[in-house]
Amino acid sequence: MYEYAVSFIGLLLGCFFRLIFPYLQKDVPFTKKYIPVMVSAFVISLLIASTLIGSITIPDTPPSLALLFASTVLQGWGTTDIFNKVGIDWREKKT
Repeated sequence: MYEYAVSFIGLLLGCFFRLIFPYLQKDVPFTKKYIPVMVSAFVISLLIASTLIGSITIPDTPPSLALLFASTVLQGWGTTDIFNKVGIDWREKKT
């Protein structure tokens, strides 16, 4: 039962960190204008993670929870990165 919770949390964190990473790279102090960005990133992460949780296959004997967590974080990060790249490319071709 813990495997599904660990998978969902890994997906959620992977998606969230990928969405918020560009804002954390900036060398400006944290201001209140980043709060709506963080809230929207969290909501989008919840939507993506709840969509991706159905594609996770958990074996009957998982090797370890840490490996499961790491793989789902990477899957959430990668899928969100693909969505971002497709959205950016589509938006640039449209204009």
